[in-house]
Amino acid sequence: MLWHLPAFWFNDSYLGMGFGVIGWGISLAYGSVVLAWICAESRWSIIPVIIWHGIFDTLTASDQARQVMAMACSMLVILHGIILMRKLGRRRAHP
Repeated sequence: MLWHLPAFWFNDSYLGMGFGVIGWGISLAYGSVVLAWICAESRWSIIPVIIWHGIFDTLTASDQARQVMAMACSMLVILHGIILMRKLGRRRAHP
């Protein structure tokens, strides 16, 4: 979250979030799980992570994106993060 903090001073979509910052924080937390999984599954290459993040930003943070698109994409990231955490938790519990 600290990495994105400066955007609150210049990005209108960040400035207008209000209490939506809570959902944004949750999405960021699960997004980090998804990005870590992508990185690990690509033999620690950051190229797929960069591509994924670029596509996500295009869909959610560009001027062409609507709030509904941003919320839908963020919810998909959260759901994917939850599924990955559960899957990885089961893998550790039953080696």
